[in-house]
Amino acid sequence: MRCLKCIFTVCLIFLLTGCWDRRELGNVSIVTGMAVDKGESFKYKLTIETTEAREMSYQTASGLAPSTVSSLKVIILGK
Repeated sequence: MRCLKCIFTVCLIFLLTGCWDRRELGNVSIVTGMAVDKGESFKYKLTIETTEAREMSYQTASGLAPSTVSSLKVIILGK
């Protein structure tokens, strides 16, 4: 049973890693911050801050880490 678990884990490592989707760093954003604010009458505001992935590496960074802040208001129904 232990051997079977080890084989299963090794198979998962090979299946779940790699760059099978081939997305370029210029097209990917990384979430660097997130906030949820509660409003009145079942309303919530979700705010996220993202930065470009190429700014995370010193080799490809331009020195200016532009960040983008996006917000979304959500109404929760059913209470």
